[in-house]
Amino acid sequence: QQAQYVYLFPAVILVWLGLVARARSWHTLLGPQVPRERVFWSLNAGYLLSNVFPFRLGEVGRAYLVSRSGEVTASAALSSVVVERLIDVVVSATGLAVALPFALATDWAPRVAWARQGTAVAGGLAVLGFAALYAAAVFRPLWMRLLTAVVARLPFLPQRDRLLRIAESFLRGLEVLRDPARLSGAAFWSVLAWATAWAQVWCVQQAF
Repeated sequence: QQAQYVYLFPAVILVWLGLVARARSWHTLLGPQVPRERVFWSLNAGYLLSNVFPFRLGEVGRAYLVSRSGEVTASAALSSVVVERLIDVVVSATGLAVALPFALATDWAPRVAWARQGTAVAGGLAVLGFAALYAAAVFRPLWMRLLTAVVARLPFLPQRDRLLRIAESFLRGLEVLRDPARLSGAAFWSVLAWATAWAQVWCVQQAF
């Protein structure tokens, strides 16, 4: 009876704006050849799949859906999803690090003190992930030669040529890591997406 339901209206709008911002972040990584509308709907379909199926299979699903029209391959789209997820982890871990001092100042601080270590670990793993993917993009020819040599020693492996083409396409999709403009643009939209999420949580808390 005491709930202030008026706060739920901006919360709903913020949810929608957050999805738009996340789609823009992913679109920046995919490139302008993919229509923004397809990126938006593929992203939302991927979230639906992740809510229904385990192991976040929606990430693979949205990569497949956005590639169906042929502007980008599924493996290249999947590599952009990996990069987008890493950016997401960095932004969310940064937001948690900023919020922690306020949480730790409360009476129940001892119960959330472990979050300091968790935040540091998450940020460190994200940085290591970026470094590994950047190395894969820079040394793509070397990785392909190594992979080709390994696959050649596995005669029982079916469709070896197709697997190599998929790997080559995935590594080419990581070239975005060598483009500071696109990378910073994706990070900008990711920050906006998280800002809308935090604001939406605040609105719901005010309502109830």
